[in-house]
Amino acid sequence: MLDFNATYHWISHYEDNELYQIYANQAARHVPLSNFMALDFNPGLDEWLILEEQYIDYASEFDLPEINIHLPMNQGVDDELYAYLSEAGYQLAITELVSLENYQCPQNKRQSAQLELEEIKSDSLPAFLAFQAYYDKDYGLPYQEEMQGYYREAFLKDNIHQVAVFDQGQVIAAMQVILSRYYLEIDHLTVRKDWQKQEIGRWLVDWAYNQAQQADKKLILICDADSPARQFYDHLGFIGLGFELAFSRKIDQDFKEQFYYQD
Repeated sequence: MLDFNATYHWISHYEDNELYQIYANQAARHVPLSNFMALDFNPGLDEWLILEEQYIDYASEFDLPEINIHLPMNQGVDDELYAYLSEAGYQLAITELVSLENYQCPQNKRQSAQLELEEIKSDSLPAFLAFQAYYDKDYGLPYQEEMQGYYREAFLKDNIHQVAVFDQGQVIAAMQVILSRYYLEIDHLTVRKDWQKQEIGRWLVDWAYNQAQQADKKLILICDADSPARQFYDHLGFIGLGFELAFSRKIDQDFKEQFYYQD
């Protein structure tokens, strides 16, 4: 069964437990989905408090700035736990795993003959990195710098294709396509604001879908459930396979003291 664990994670450390899995990447402390605990069961409040303490020990080892715990696919939380999470300042993120099947690629109608869709090569990598840096800056400098390292590392991987649409040598849209054993996964699909609603995003999805068909793999991606991007993917015919709840909060001094005051 396809679930969130089948999607790509950029990790440098992995640890198994009977009740959860730990993902962490010391080089990407501020990048979402690089550092988190994925549960294999649906916890109650007492169990969550134990998980917090275990996560804090792990976060101290890797100097992580936040706690981030993901519930199993298609699982919610009970009222008692949700009340605690709200009071403790946790932020909720709801993501969906979606797939595109039986898709009929339309004839591409480019608005201008000067637009080109190409895989990133060494000579176009600086333009690709500058494009990504511009859109990552809103999440803060640490995130931006870590993501630049991620894009460079991904460029060297055989199973990751970085693709962009160019207008006279300038990147106006980009995405990554990640090849795994059974799936082709779209990640970081971004279209410059002044080029949105002009079929550029569809053009990129068409390219990825054709790659998936040639490799005989299913095309999947993860997106925020309430984002405009989800509406775009829904319009193209992506079908939801399931959702995941993730709760996160900063590990500040007050939060740490909950676990050390008895020492």
